[in-house]
Amino acid sequence: MSRWRPSLSYRACRTIAALAVIGVASCDTPSTAPSAFAYDPTGLTGGQLYRWDNGRRVNVYVVPGSAGSSQITAAVDAAIPRWNAVPRGETVTLRRTATPAEANVVVYDNTTPLPVITPAACPFSSASALGYTYFCAHNGRAVTLPFTAGGGVATVVIRLDLARVTTRLPLDAVVMHELGHAIGIGGHSDSENDVMFAAPQTTTVSGRDTQTLRYLLAQRADVLL
Repeated sequence: MSRWRPSLSYRACRTIAALAVIGVASCDTPSTAPSAFAYDPTGLTGGQLYRWDNGRRVNVYVVPGSAGSSQITAAVDAAIPRWNAVPRGETVTLRRTATPAEANVVVYDNTTPLPVITPAACPFSSASALGYTYFCAHNGRAVTLPFTAGGGVATVVIRLDLARVTTRLPLDAVVMHELGHAIGIGGHSDSENDVMFAAPQTTTVSGRDTQTLRYLLAQRADVLL
């Protein structure tokens, strides 16, 4: 019997993944990978590991129209090559798209309405957060989230609150962090030197970030995005 289950939320950023507790064998795993993670990539998801199919190109779409959309686009454009540079074999590649119909990950500022329709079984949090990453899974797969207008679907949503960006918590670092969650890092580091620190401050992918990402992309996934 399938079931839905929400994960916990967190401090400077939030994530939610309604995870079905059904293992799904991932596709071709990298031939070499670390034998352990530097920090738990499932710490925010109740032990459930999620990721994209290997060899997948993941298109990131920034919703236009808000006062901060150009800033978000610039931050996404800066973050994508940094994550893509992490050596991890034939796994996922991020790419920004300006076409909603191509979107897999959608990023928007909270001054505009939620751009997709989410299932009632997976509530989308309205709680204030600097960054919030969401997906909803059922039977071991992320469900598609139709756009409210213009056609197209996505599977991961990132909401940002530019009003809460500070010198200590810069937008570029927050976007790097949230894209890390979108790739599959469902946990936080305890070191401020890592991109996945709970209060993100850096845009440099550390050795610990790299180790954790390469580890998780070589594992059997509980949920495939």
